[in-house]
Amino acid sequence: MRAWRGFWTALLLSGCTTSGNIDTGEVLEARFVRPPQSDVFVGSLYYAREEPTTSLTKPISIEQLCYIDYSAYAIKADTKTVADIDLLRTANVSASLSGIQTKLVALGLSGDLSRYFELKAVNVKKVSLWNDDIESLMDKLAASGKCQNWRKNIKKYGWAAYQIESIYVGDIVYSRKVNREAAADISAKLDIVEPSLKATLKAESNTGLAGKALVFGVVPLPRS
Repeated sequence: MRAWRGFWTALLLSGCTTSGNIDTGEVLEARFVRPPQSDVFVGSLYYAREEPTTSLTKPISIEQLCYIDYSAYAIKADTKTVADIDLLRTANVSASLSGIQTKLVALGLSGDLSRYFELKAVNVKKVSLWNDDIESLMDKLAASGKCQNWRKNIKKYGWAAYQIESIYVGDIVYSRKVNREAAADISAKLDIVEPSLKATLKAESNTGLAGKALVFGVVPLPRS
């Protein structure tokens, strides 16, 4: 069963951390995916053009190496609902957004972007496989005829191979929090900075600012 396809929109900011606080106090323990993927499956193999790492503090750009249908082996994923995630608050503001913060301050507003704008993941699910199941699938991937060349191909370029243990899936929503009629003066100032904010977020993520059922975070296990 190819469960939970997708991904996110614009947050995947350089330098963002993956252990930021969610409104409910929960923690997102995953690496942000940049850009959002349309098909990311737990249990399957992916690669990234980087040194292998277990750190969750950097965004990751992944490409599929070998897909495996875990349901064919009577394996069930653990799926739980996760609170909405404020992506602007979850990430450290990148250098590319610092200029926009400076403009806000110069206009007499707070430099806190999330006070005026929202980039949020809603209807969030975390889909994971248990450790024994993930190891069993890894054995099957290594023996699979269609996956036999993955080690050689990755070693050739020195790239990292990862098996996906968990994915975070949700709908991405961008909005402006300040009502245009109720706060005309503030709204006019936000009109000045919003185009730059949108452009920066889109450029950082290589995608738009909204999407349904998108994978915006993964927990990747290094494989050699």
